[in-house]
Formats: sequence, structure tokens, C-alpha cells
Amino acid sequence: MKRFVSILFLLSSLALWAYDKPSDIPNPRHTDAQVFVANPDGILSRDEVARITEIAARCEAISKVELVTVVVDDIGYNDAFDFSLALFNHWGIGNRETNSGVLIFLARQSRDIRIVTGGGVEGLLPDADCKYIIENDMIPLLSRDRYGEGLLAGNKAIFETLTTDAAQAELLLGYKAKPVTTEPWSAFAIFCLVFIVFLWVHYSMQPKCPKCRQRDVKKHNETLRAATYAAAGLGMTHYVCNCCGNTWNQSYTISRLVRSSMSGYGGGGSFRGGGGFSSGSFGGGMSFGGGAGGKF
Repeated sequence: MKRFVSILFLLSSLALWAYDKPSDIPNPRHTDAQVFVANPDGILSRDEVARITEIAARCEAISKVELVTVVVDDIGYNDAFDFSLALFNHWGIGNRETNSGVLIFLARQSRDIRIVTGGGVEGLLPDADCKYIIENDMIPLLSRDRYGEGLLAGNKAIFETLTTDAAQAELLLGYKAKPVTTEPWSAFAIFCLVFIVFLWVHYSMQPKCPKCRQRDVKKHNETLRAATYAAAGLGMTHYVCNCCGNTWNQSYTISRLVRSSMSGYGGGGSFRGGGGFSSGSFGGGMSFGGGAGGKF
């Protein structure tokens, strides 16, 4: 019985160390604005953290890309893709305007390794390149539990990719949506189509005379009883057909007045705002799911 209780206590203790959500992981920028590595469970040595930080600092100085490494012991039953993406956006890694952020995420217990890219660097680090870095530079070391060396190799590969002359030229252009260009004739055709649809909708919404079935009808609204805060009002629409001269009326209800209220506004924030965005610990960037991952 005592042995069973001891095992149960041990399992419960281990479960407490699992990170259930991204906000459970301490943001390293809350203590030091120059830190690029989150190592809350002490998996990496102090020297390994320093070497990875040095590469990340050089990467930011040259390319203005925030290269962040997070290594934790356990994320419980969470999916590594969803968890790392949520963590990236919760902290706001990368510049808000250029979305120039990269996250390397490792969960030791589930043996997950992921690279998450911000929208502004997906062209320089496409999913296929991220997968190549993971499978060829990182997993051979991580699979032998050489976590620091594997993460260092991944940081070096990403650094070398982002600091080439070609990469610098592309990063200088910034993260901008590509303009949609069309030929003049196609633009005119689109305009004509939109105009025709507009005329058709406008015509179909016109009232139809019940006598001659034509839509050449004039109408005039009259308020019979004004609406109040306590009761709805009553109105009457007068129709005259310009084709046959037929006239008819139709009543309608006017909704009662509603007092405006500002309660409930400004009392809270979104999940994004609760993390790196409001605190300014990182630049406020966002990922749209770019990157790759694997098991080691």
C-alpha cells in the first residue's frame, strides 16, 4: 500500500511540472531584455545558454530577426505544433511590422523539436528548409540527448541562412503583401461585371406593382406613431406606380428606442495582448504556422 501511494505521489509530482499552456512558461525577457533562451527546467547548462544567446544576439544585430530558443521538460498532452505556435504568438516574437521572428522549441519528454517562423521570414526559411535543418543538423545530436549541441547547431544553421547578402536584401524590403496586378482589359471587365451586378441587385430590390407587375414605383414613408423607449412605433409606406397609376399602402413597425450603454467595454484584453504584446518583452510579431517539426 505504501509503495502504491509513493508511486502515485511521484506521478502527481511529475504531472505538476508539465506546462499546460504557453503562459505557464516564464518569459525570459521579463527579467532581462537581452535574453534569447528560455531554459526554465535547467536542461541546458549555463555555457550552452551563453553560446546560443551569443548567436541569437548576433543574428538580431545583423538581420533584425529575433531568434528565440525555448527548451522545456514536458508539455503534457499538448500537441507540439499548436503549443509552439501559440507560444510564439503569445510572446510576440519578432518585429510587429515585419514579423521577423523565429522560435526553436524543444520538449524533452515527448521528444518534440520544432522551428516556428514569423510571416516575414517564411520566404528565407521555408518549411522545407526548416525540416532539413531539423533532420540533418539537429536530430542526429538530439537523439543522443545532446540537447545543447543540437539546439546550438540549429541556431547556427538559421543564423547562416538569415545573414547572407541575399537574405539581408530581402529583409530590408520588409514584410509587405504583394500587390495584385491585372491587365487593363481584365480590370475593365471586372468593373463592368461589378456594375452589372449592382444594377441587377438595385432593380430586384425595387417594389413591384401588384396590378401591372412593373417595378417603376415611387414610394413615400409616413410616421403614424413615433417610437419611444417604452413602445414601438408605427409607419405607413405609400406606393404609386408610374406605369398604370395604381396606388397602395403598406404599414410597418418602427423599433422602439434603446438607451446606449458603455458597460462591458475596455474591461479586459485578448489572449494575444496578455502576453508579449502588452508587456513589450518581444517585438510583437506573429507566426501564421510556418516552419517544421519532428521527433528525436
